[in-house]
Amino acid sequence: MKNLLALLVISGAIAMLVILAGSTELVIDVQFGLFLVLFLYAATIIAFGTGGMLKSLAGLKYLFTDELVGGAQAKYLSVLYNSQVKFLYGGALVGLVIGAIAILGNIDTYDNFIFQRASSVNLIVLFYAALLAESIFRPLSLKLKTCDMLD
Repeated sequence: MKNLLALLVISGAIAMLVILAGSTELVIDVQFGLFLVLFLYAATIIAFGTGGMLKSLAGLKYLFTDELVGGAQAKYLSVLYNSQVKFLYGGALVGLVIGAIAILGNIDTYDNFIFQRASSVNLIVLFYAALLAESIFRPLSLKLKTCDMLD
């Protein structure tokens, strides 16, 4: 329950910043979110196989529990989630580069305002990657890595 509460606090703080930034419509982009999730799990399948991807999805339940056994399975999941953090940022880099190519490839059709707005929309994929990596996958990786150290 406390882990869920902590996740709600993080989500609330991020939501507050989004609202203060102007509008939730500025940061909601389904296409970038879908791209990032698909990139994450495709890279997971390439690196860890289909079984690794399924274990990654099933292991998300450990985010909400303190009853961790540890051992080889926890170490495996820790490495997997740590790799997924890298995959998320890698996917964000791919999205940023493709977005920059699209923006700069059509720069003659933009006036200054549209160029700035397109550039800001291009940063959404990095926001999504940081949000997923730093609020779910990195804490989960560290939790599984240190579970054998608990008394």
